[in-house]
Amino acid sequence: MHWRITVEAVDPIGDGYSKEFLVEKSLDDLTEGRLGCSIEDGKTIMAQIQKAVVERELDLWVRYRRVCQTCGGKLPIKDYQKRTILTVFGSVPVTYPWLLVCQKCSPWSSLTLSPATEICPDRATPELLEISASLGARMSYREASDILSTFLPCHLSRKFTTLRHRTLAIGKRVDNAERNRLSHESLNYRDRAQLELNMEGDKAREIIFSVDTAHIPLFKRYGGRTFEAVVGHCGRGGRGDTPGPVLAFEGTHPAELKPTWRSPCRPPQ
Repeated sequence: MHWRITVEAVDPIGDGYSKEFLVEKSLDDLTEGRLGCSIEDGKTIMAQIQKAVVERELDLWVRYRRVCQTCGGKLPIKDYQKRTILTVFGSVPVTYPWLLVCQKCSPWSSLTLSPATEICPDRATPELLEISASLGARMSYREASDILSTFLPCHLSRKFTTLRHRTLAIGKRVDNAERNRLSHESLNYRDRAQLELNMEGDKAREIIFSVDTAHIPLFKRYGGRTFEAVVGHCGRGGRGDTPGPVLAFEGTHPAELKPTWRSPCRPPQ
């Protein structure tokens, strides 16, 4: 038995688009309980639909980017390049052009732009990266890759090393975004103002801030790498007072020290 599936769409520019493909089903498998579409059939169907949608959307985006925003002319094509875009419903190989800047508006410039890189800079959709990072953070990379390969038609999800790289890359982006937010955040909190009495020798008025660093060398027997560790403590000088925050982290780069120290010492909201 052959199932013919047709995908039709009407573009914003008014052009019609349709693509059809066949899915084969054997009636001999009905006696074995193989009724309806299996997971593998669903992977095949969704992979074909995803391929048609991605190719058409990329074609529309290239048409839009070829129009110069200043004079309305078309940008010249320098070359064509091939790329594989990874999605939750399979990998889609696409061919797209490299565009030159408008030679009428900027005849002296030879800069190029890639339409596919603008909408998919990671060669993978954000949804696939989010699912990979979410599963990779909750369970082992091998188990997470097995789950993804069971339900998603992405052949790269069977490699647990790929999932590990995705998870670590997403975690690094989250850390960098948090550091940037903390480094640009204002410290002018209203509840930071306090009344200090002029009492010499009062230990309760002191704030002691202790910092210590250590260089941990590489042990060739156990592998790993060399890194620096920073340990800090902030608290009052009086005995019996509530201890302040204690924190430790890796690295002594000046760009990371400032937001890292400030984040645990933030006043309660």
